[in-house]
Amino acid sequence: MPQKLKESEIKKYFYADADTRYDYFHKMVVEELQFWTLKSSDGTSLLFLGGENEPDAIPAWSNPAFAERYAEKSQLTGYVPFEISVAKWIEVWQEKLTGSGVEICIFPVPEKDAVTLSVEEFSDLIKSQPKVVRK
Repeated sequence: MPQKLKESEIKKYFYADADTRYDYFHKMVVEELQFWTLKSSDGTSLLFLGGENEPDAIPAWSNPAFAERYAEKSQLTGYVPFEISVAKWIEVWQEKLTGSGVEICIFPVPEKDAVTLSVEEFSDLIKSQPKVVRK
């Protein structure tokens, strides 16, 4: 079950820079062994990001609250958060998507840059330990 986030934490990370969102995503996914994307409310399709000259990318967030906020701010109707466990990613999704050209967009937010990884890089990320940040 995902961690319940306070509004202050949602705002802190949703409006952070791409590197901060990436580090937070990594830390939380390694701890909770799940991440979230958006699927159509009828369950028939995932949301793909990408432009005319960009490859398709599956967005990934560390908590459904971030996925919901993205949908709200992007004025996407008919999409709901969809959980993918790390185990299910490794068993099913990784193999299906490897070589497809699809990328994974880490914690995207409207109007800001985000880190995008290949399927292989993403798989390595969610299987690795997060770096320790000393302050």
